[in-house]
Amino acid sequence: MSTVIVCTDGSPLAEDAARTGVALLRPADSLLLVTVVEPKPTGLAATMPGFGAQPGMPPPVSADHFEVMAEVVREGGNAVLDRTAAALGTPDAERRVLTGKPGEAICALAQEVGADVIVMATRGLGGFRRAVLGSVSGYVSRNAPCPVLVVPSHVVATD
Repeated sequence: MSTVIVCTDGSPLAEDAARTGVALLRPADSLLLVTVVEPKPTGLAATMPGFGAQPGMPPPVSADHFEVMAEVVREGGNAVLDRTAAALGTPDAERRVLTGKPGEAICALAQEVGADVIVMATRGLGGFRRAVLGSVSGYVSRNAPCPVLVVPSHVVATD
């Protein structure tokens, strides 16, 4: 039984990579659509939740507020996966919204489910931008417990 993890961030590039990967790897016994979110609040209040309100500063963020924000982020992740499933014509595909650092979360999931291959896009960043921003596809390629099909930005699926 083959398990294919298809990673997406909801971008057109990721959708094209998903189509290309699924076309190349069909028929897979199990297709798992994955997106990774980092539900972190922003602003000073988010970095210092115990800090008291000061004049001109936002009040501290409560634990309830953190949970509401995390739920909104998870819902956005589910919407991304629903759009990807529709684009692939795979409405019954399993979906997972992961949290954390994308590369680490994807590799951990691949290990957990015994994935046979991971499909993902690459933006094709130049050397300096890649060095500064990092590369999720590079991290996954180096650390995944299975082969990784990285679809470069200039490759488009053909029907």
